[in-house]
Amino acid sequence: MKGVTSKQADQGIVDYVSRSPFLRELFGLMEAEEECYLVGGVLRDLLMERPVFDIDLVTPKDPTSLARRFAAVVRGHWFFLDKERGHSRVVVGTAGEISGFDFAPFRAADLESDLAARDFTINALAWRLHPGKGGARLIDPLGGREDLAQRILSVCSASSLRNDPLRVLRGVRLATHFSLQIETETLTLMAEAAPGLEQIAGERIVAELGKIFSVSCAARGAKLLHDLGCLDILFGPVNGGGEGFGKGLELLEGIEKFLEANFFAPWLEKEMEAGWGHPAFLRFAALLRDLGVNPDEGMIRLPFSRSGRGLLAELMAVQPGRVEEYRRLTCSERGRALWLDRLGRNPREAMLFSALLSGEDIASCGPELTEAFSFWAKVAVDGRIPSLIGAAELQSRFGVPSGPDIGVLLRELDQAEIDGLIATREEALDWLRKRLERD
Repeated sequence: MKGVTSKQADQGIVDYVSRSPFLRELFGLMEAEEECYLVGGVLRDLLMERPVFDIDLVTPKDPTSLARRFAAVVRGHWFFLDKERGHSRVVVGTAGEISGFDFAPFRAADLESDLAARDFTINALAWRLHPGKGGARLIDPLGGREDLAQRILSVCSASSLRNDPLRVLRGVRLATHFSLQIETETLTLMAEAAPGLEQIAGERIVAELGKIFSVSCAARGAKLLHDLGCLDILFGPVNGGGEGFGKGLELLEGIEKFLEANFFAPWLEKEMEAGWGHPAFLRFAALLRDLGVNPDEGMIRLPFSRSGRGLLAELMAVQPGRVEEYRRLTCSERGRALWLDRLGRNPREAMLFSALLSGEDIASCGPELTEAFSFWAKVAVDGRIPSLIGAAELQSRFGVPSGPDIGVLLRELDQAEIDGLIATREEALDWLRKRLERD
């Protein structure tokens, strides 16, 4: 928005509204004097010349009928978000992208009061779809446009954060994503409201944390969380105090160098659970590792999925030196993949994390990591590397009874492959014959 006049910015909104096929359809469903406003993030993003994905709309009365008619026209999926309040969503997929249109009634007596009840001034913006007598213009009672121009984050009111303490995390996210400076009084109000996070549903907290740690500038978000006291509130008093946080921040910044190198893009881009991709988990674990947070007890209020919690636990237990161990291997490609697989359910993440802990230079170890990950992906079945000989064949061919002996034999067989003693199925069968003869 820097260097862009208000008139130019408004024209950008006019152009977006006029060119959007979905908004044109919505416009056609409305009566001439019917009030319906674009509000919040869509206008903020247009003013900042950022892509728009989700659109919030408000009306003076219950918009459910309008939303359902809109869904029918655009062939979208309509559902309630809050039936009691009349808040619903229409999801539309087009050209490989999914957009959401949220419809809600004013949360106060009129539009200006609705905007005043929002979180931050940069979100307290509105634009009427049917311009009316006043013409098309940005409705900005709290100066959000100017705050955007000055890159300032300011609350709408002193009670804004007390009414919904989750807005503290949202403020951290907005400041991080958009490189905003938090206004002094707002920063004080955020710190005062932070203890209220204890009363917020864990699902909402996890969603906001996912957004904070999903961007490359997550280190700034982490520092804000620390300075506002959010880490102590969410995870209890952390070990090591400022020293532990300093180490975590250093590790978090190191993660960025690895991610920016882009050696690992294909599998890192996959989302593990809603709002949390591999990079977000890596950053989050980097921050928490030296704070002494127990991934089971310390995060009991944060309802990560079983796989997400498992990944965090593995990363926080990883030891340095794995890259050097890999360099010393003399086995086959499959043997190297098997060695990597022994690092846990998430071996690639663990290997990358170990390289970071060891102070490895990404320029030198990146190709080695890529090689290891490629070997692993080539032979992995459902995320694990199978032994050269399976348990069923041990029983049928060699008569090994079911029980713990099978597990012991398979682990020994795998180790022989990692040690370079065997590399093929035939060699594995021969090794097993000799091993069983000794018994």
